[in-house]
Amino acid sequence: MPSKHLPVKTGKVLDMMGSMQESMTPSARRIADYVNRHAEDVTKLSIAELSQQVSVGEATIIRFCRMLGFKGF
Repeated sequence: MPSKHLPVKTGKVLDMMGSMQESMTPSARRIADYVNRHAEDVTKLSIAELSQQVSVGEATIIRFCRMLGFKGF
């Protein structure tokens, strides 16, 4: 959810991830790659499910979301 609770369009989030990819950690890049390939499916996953799919910890998912400007998943 965005920090100001405004709706965010999927394309804008994907664009933002793309522009930040060079500065991401390897774990964050794996998350971004997975989200890019499975954008619609990710909206139906829990943090635990996504962390399993990407092989990162749940806290890493939260940090990734915060890096994008969201309060959480």
